[in-house]
Amino acid sequence: MNTAFGMSMILQLFALCSALPREVTMGQLTDSIREYLDGGAPQTKAAPSRSESSWRWSENDRSVTVTIGGRVEFTDDSTDVKSISNDGLFVLNEKSKEVERKLEVTAHPGGGVEHAYSLNGQSHVFDRESQAWFARALSTTLARSGLDAESRAERLLKEGGARRLIVESATARSDRARRIYLETALKSNNLDPASLQDVMGAISSSVSSESERANLLIAAFGAVLSRPDLCSAFFQAIGKLDSSFEQKRVLTAIFKSPKALSREALLDALMAAKRIPFEHDKVEFLLEHANLYLGDSELRNEFARTAASIRSEAQRRRVEALLDSNTKTSN
Repeated sequence: MNTAFGMSMILQLFALCSALPREVTMGQLTDSIREYLDGGAPQTKAAPSRSESSWRWSENDRSVTVTIGGRVEFTDDSTDVKSISNDGLFVLNEKSKEVERKLEVTAHPGGGVEHAYSLNGQSHVFDRESQAWFARALSTTLARSGLDAESRAERLLKEGGARRLIVESATARSDRARRIYLETALKSNNLDPASLQDVMGAISSSVSSESERANLLIAAFGAVLSRPDLCSAFFQAIGKLDSSFEQKRVLTAIFKSPKALSREALLDALMAAKRIPFEHDKVEFLLEHANLYLGDSELRNEFARTAASIRSEAQRRRVEALLDSNTKTSN
C-alpha cells in the first residue's frame, strides 16, 4: 500500500467513525468498517434492548444452566413458563454424562408461548416425557436459584403460611431466595413465638451473605425487639457479622426507626456498637446519633461508655465533645 493511498484510507475511516452515533458498540463499529471495506454503505445496527442474565448450578455429574431475558412469568405450580414478553427468552439446559436436554421458550406470535426442545443436540418433539422432565427441572431450578422468588414466596405464604416459608428457606440454594422467603414471613405479621425463633436461627445459620443477613436483621428487629427472650439472640446475630459496615448499617436502622423501642433494646444496641470492629464505622455511628435520647441519663451514660471504647484519643475526644455539646444544648 503506497503512502498516499494509506493516508487517504485512514482519513476516510476516521470520517466514518465520526459519523457513527456515540453509543455504538465495538461490534457495530467493526461491522461498519467491514461493510465499508467491502464496498457497502456504512450501517449501524440497533443495539439489542433485551438484557440477559444466566445462572448455573451443578450436583454430582449433572449441571443446569438457565438464561433469562425480558419479562418472564412462571405458572403458579412452577412447572412451566406462563407468559413471556415479545423480546423475552427463557432457556434451560441440563447436562449429565448420559444425556443433554435443552428447552428454549419464546413468545408465540399469536399469543402464549412456544417451546423448542432438543435432545442431545438434535431437535425433538416436546412430548409428554420431555414436558415431565421440564416440569421437574424448572421446579427444582426455581426453588434453588431464587428466580421468581418474590412471586413464589407469596404463593407459599398463601398455601402454608409463614411456617411454609421458613421450611422452604432451608431448601433454597441461594442466599437471595432465603432472604426473600424469610423476609416475606417476617412481613406477614403472622409469626408465632416459635416461628419467630426459627427465623432468627435461620438468619444466623443458613444465610451466608453478609449483606443479605444484614437486610434480614433490619427486617426482623421490629418484631424481635418487642420480645425480651429474643433480644439477646438478635444482638448476637449482629455481632456475628464480620463486616463492620453491615453491623453499623443494622444498628443505624434501629436508631432511625420510627417505631418506639424500649430502653433495654436501645441500651443493647449501644453495647453492640462497642463491638463494631472497624473504628471508623464506630465513630461515624456515634457522631450520627450523638444527639438522640439525651434526655435519658442512662442512655446518655451508655453513649459515653461506648465512646470510651474508641482507641484513638483524637476520635474519642471528637465524639465526647459532640456528646457534651448536644447535652448542654438539650438542657
